Amino acid sequence: MDRWRRLLLLLACLLAGALMAVVGHGLSGSSAWALALPLALAIGWWAVADPTACIPSNESKEEGRR
Repeated sequence: MDRWRRLLLLLACLLAGALMAVVGHGLSGSSAWALALPLALAIGWWAVADPTACIPSNESKEEGRR
């Protein structure tokens, strides 16, 4: 997945979570809606993140041994 696409999806998750928090707090008055932001980030991370991007390739391992 392209780096810029992931960045845009991260920003979309931030905006969605912030919007849910503001609207939920406005409708109910409960500060528990502040949890919408980290929840939206967690769901977005789960759906979009690529953990294999953190695994070094074999070539970089070979260079480290030299």
